[in-house]
Amino acid sequence: MVITAENFFQYSKCPRWLYLELHGDSRQKTSPSDFLLRLKKDSLYFEQQVLKTIPCCVPQYEPGNYYQGMEKTLALMQQGVDWIAHGVLFTNNFLGIPDLLEKVPGNSLFGTYHYRPVEIKSGRTRRKIYLLQTIFYVHILEIIQGRLPDHMGLILSDRRQRLIPVRENYPYFQQVLQEIEAIFQGQEVSPFISSACQNCPWERTCVAEAWEREDISLIPGLSRQAKERLKNQGIIRISQLAHLSTRALRWFQQGSRGLSKRIKLQAQALASSQTIQMKRFFLPEKKVEIFLDIESEYQRGIIYLIGVLVCQDGQEEYRCFVAKDPIEECRIWQEFLAFMAQWEDDFIVYHYHTYEPMVLKKLQVKYGGEEDLLQHILGNMADIHKFIKDHLVIPTRSYSLKEIAKWLGFSWSNHKANAHQSMLWYSLWLETAQQQYLDWAIEYNRDDCLATKVVKEWLINKVS
Repeated sequence: MVITAENFFQYSKCPRWLYLELHGDSRQKTSPSDFLLRLKKDSLYFEQQVLKTIPCCVPQYEPGNYYQGMEKTLALMQQGVDWIAHGVLFTNNFLGIPDLLEKVPGNSLFGTYHYRPVEIKSGRTRRKIYLLQTIFYVHILEIIQGRLPDHMGLILSDRRQRLIPVRENYPYFQQVLQEIEAIFQGQEVSPFISSACQNCPWERTCVAEAWEREDISLIPGLSRQAKERLKNQGIIRISQLAHLSTRALRWFQQGSRGLSKRIKLQAQALASSQTIQMKRFFLPEKKVEIFLDIESEYQRGIIYLIGVLVCQDGQEEYRCFVAKDPIEECRIWQEFLAFMAQWEDDFIVYHYHTYEPMVLKKLQVKYGGEEDLLQHILGNMADIHKFIKDHLVIPTRSYSLKEIAKWLGFSWSNHKANAHQSMLWYSLWLETAQQQYLDWAIEYNRDDCLATKVVKEWLINKVS
């Protein structure tokens, strides 16, 4: 049994991920998406760029020979080298390769100095997984040098090192380490289905198993803690939860009566495979219907595509405003406003969830524009997601556009398409100028607009 930093990453994402990595059938594991591979590549490139600015020594050893790597690293530590890059820490069944080891004052087995780990991450903010992995290196260092460092270092996207106190974070690490060791020994972890599953290579395995078990984690809104409390009382199936009193469920969920009632109705909808209508509703309809979807790029923080599907007099037309270069974000905002200015009062803009109106407000602050026009647009917007959540309970495991539209029979043109993949296509377009990448991003946006229309029309049929 050798525990690595990768195990802490897997555990922090989902304990079930770690369990399946150790005890699952590897044939059922899917390959990482193009987007995740790109993230890893970008992260490695960022790390390499930072390391170029630091005068560090790198232990030389045969790839995979971690015993030799540990010997070479230990020799550098005994010499008192100021910075060690990718040193190997291998002892007591723990294997870690921190980005950097920094020499700092303070007695240890090496003398009047000791080492602390410094991790390089391309993220903008400190995350739990960063802390866990870095404290893991701290833990191994204590064994090797006979001293626990006071601080650990974290270099983020601004390339500035942050010193993080070790002792205040150490108890949490020790708790996680105990749980990881138990999973290594075979302690089973049951599936917990959530939106985070989409980036896990075991998603298909867990979802299939959850449906087979009729697992209560398939219920949207049910917290992991509530699931554990229910499990401890022998309530593990959706059908059991469907018959639980709202009062009892409120105790398990420790939420409001409304939330508990919603979860019970969700269990009933899933158990019966039927949609439940909680109250009557009327969806606004106008002569001109516009379905809006917006795409953004995470690294540069820009809006690169505003797409609209316009339906009028039985005809529909898709139109998109595309920033072929990041500096064109202002242009597409202005073009979108000019396009919207042509409509009178008899129009409505359908969108799915809160992202679109939020982006419009941000673009207004960033670039300006006619305030009355923006308020006119916002005043004629209707959130399809909110209508569904306020009035209906649907037998799906989430209320995302993809989940509901697919449940209704809609399919995207490209089976790989999702928001992350679209970001990658846009980045590849900027790097290569190959039109196909931009075309795929536009096609995905158009399909999102069409999917929103499909869900809206289904809602209208429910009303009638």
